[in-house]
Amino acid sequence: MVNDELKELLADYLLECDERLISVEQALLEIADIPSEDRSALLEKVRRDLHTLKGNSGMMGLTDLQSLAHRLEDVVADLDPKLPAIEPLLEGVDEFKHRLTELRAPAAADPDAATVSTDIAKEASVRIGTGDLDRLLDLATELLITRNRMASLTAEALHLNAEDPGYAEASQQAWQQLEEVRRQLEKTLTPLDSGLRRLRMVPLERLFSRLQRIVHDEAARSGKTVALVTRGGETPLDAALVEVAAETLGHLVRNAVVHGIEQPDGRRSADKPSQGTVLLEAAVRGRWVDIEVLDDGAGIDRDGLREAALARGLEMAQASDLHTLVFRPGLTIRSEVDQSSGRGVGTSAALDAVHRYGGTIDIDTAPGIGTRFLLRLPLTVAVTEALLLEVGSDRYALPISSILETTDVGEDDLLTADNETFLQRAGLNIPLIDLGSFFSATRTSRQQPRYAVLLTSEGQLRALLVDQLGDVATIVVNPLHPTLEYPPGLDGTTVLGSGEVVMILDSQSFGGASTRVAS
Repeated sequence: MVNDELKELLADYLLECDERLISVEQALLEIADIPSEDRSALLEKVRRDLHTLKGNSGMMGLTDLQSLAHRLEDVVADLDPKLPAIEPLLEGVDEFKHRLTELRAPAAADPDAATVSTDIAKEASVRIGTGDLDRLLDLATELLITRNRMASLTAEALHLNAEDPGYAEASQQAWQQLEEVRRQLEKTLTPLDSGLRRLRMVPLERLFSRLQRIVHDEAARSGKTVALVTRGGETPLDAALVEVAAETLGHLVRNAVVHGIEQPDGRRSADKPSQGTVLLEAAVRGRWVDIEVLDDGAGIDRDGLREAALARGLEMAQASDLHTLVFRPGLTIRSEVDQSSGRGVGTSAALDAVHRYGGTIDIDTAPGIGTRFLLRLPLTVAVTEALLLEVGSDRYALPISSILETTDVGEDDLLTADNETFLQRAGLNIPLIDLGSFFSATRTSRQQPRYAVLLTSEGQLRALLVDQLGDVATIVVNPLHPTLEYPPGLDGTTVLGSGEVVMILDSQSFGGASTRVAS
């Protein structure tokens, strides 16, 4: 069997390879945009990265990867800086990535290697500075001191005798000392928690460099000239969300190049530069990371999508909603299917991935000017703020990210038609879901007053009818057990400070739901 030391060594090798290949690919894609006199220095950087890959592969005994890196190093040495042909090098980078993928998931015929690969896949690697480790170690030391102090005070308090003179004063003093220790514990846990979470953060610039390659390949394939401009690459994102962001942004950027940006002749006819632009901009806003994808293309063809939707039997109301049209599975106006697009499933898959983590995607488009997608993801997946709701004897937590407002509800605010109930607000009839009926909650009697929580779901307004509104709490999100079956509308669990286990609601599950409100 492969020992732990070899597994750790292989994990370090793969991490180093990933970083070096990203550096090589990014440099190659930048060459065309810099002055020719600066290209030699950039090519030398590429050669050094490849040389490191060659040496590391040799030390690991991976002679095929060593030979591949050597061959690419020779290609770089023969390049003309004035007119560098980067395509063979990009193909070589792709081949190296493919070999690494095989190394991570080798054939089952090699059980030792398969064990290494599986373990590495389960443990994502990140580089941690010694300064960060030292700070966390200091906090852990403070935590141990506080724990020992609490143990000592607890032991003293347990030995107090209620029959002894001065018991009341001694008891009060013991509680005061324990409260001081609790405050000290909180002062230590808060920076420890935030420090650990920072270690999980990955700057988005790594992801942006991967998207640069998508733009390059799709533009070359479709005969277009497209520049990718990025801002906010230093913006951090939880490592658990990086692949979700990569999948989603990959679809959005690819669609911007393939569907949004016009051909050079068409752009010139529209008095636009022949080169199209896709802008990626990221920023942290509160507990959220916002990533915008903007293109200066032709905009989304609403009429074409609407016709395709109606041809597939969608209702007129659905066919008029841009969010529904763009993210409808299988809906496309593209007549030809190729390796880039054409089946209408890309954006639908992107939205599903985002919803799994409580994120959203908004759209804004203008004919002839371009399209803007706003991807919003939580800064971290483990902790969020939620509004506590009560329905009968049950309590639920609803993440506040999807909540627009809360309001009390009277009988005059309700409208019933075709066995559906609507909340009348600001001239709108908003579909109302009675959460008690939705989950078949047990009610001894109708509680008054009732409240509605207005939220956005699938780009549409919905309202949840509940019996009571609780506090806004910071909760730790625990995923649902993957092997158990749960009713729709649930997205996880959390444990409150009282020890009560509460189900977390999935706002997106109520997009197509409606119930008649019990009287």
